[in-house]
Amino acid sequence: MRFSILIILILLFSCGSDKYSLKEYAVGLISIAAKDKSTLSELKGIDTYVAKLKVDKDTFHIEYGKGIYKLNEPSPTIFPFDQKENIEKLSGTRITEANEVRFSETAEEDREQNIFSKQYYLYDTINGIIAKIVQPKKIGDGVTGLYIYKLKDGNSLSIYAKNLDSSSHLEALQMFRTIKYYKTP
Repeated sequence: MRFSILIILILLFSCGSDKYSLKEYAVGLISIAAKDKSTLSELKGIDTYVAKLKVDKDTFHIEYGKGIYKLNEPSPTIFPFDQKENIEKLSGTRITEANEVRFSETAEEDREQNIFSKQYYLYDTINGIIAKIVQPKKIGDGVTGLYIYKLKDGNSLSIYAKNLDSSSHLEALQMFRTIKYYKTP
């Protein structure tokens, strides 16, 4: 009985320690909530709303409009290992990863699976909105972001930060879950 009470108390106190108040920001037709101590700075955009959301030590880039960053990462060119020497000879240079070229025993399969990408991409529905979530394969090295191709007004939205540590990455994913329509066009 004492053990059960102890476990319940630990759960109550541990759940409460991660709580913090949220501040809601409006971006076009949607809103997003971030930590209360976060700040939003609007920037000059030509035909797109552009802002930076500072959350603790991290900066999230926000774009809302037609021609925004879609969080796509260019895929490297992948060749079979047995072609490396000929390709280097033809190009007149030593091929390194900085050249955005990779060599593999299973080049075709790796190309199909996008194995050399730094990010994972997946779709999710958040409060009725279909969004692409982008996460780095290696936490601390890559993009953590959200991209919505088409909102009710025809605009797109992207929110992203780069090279987040593990706790900031998890907080970003929680922040993305707060996205919702706050008004209709």
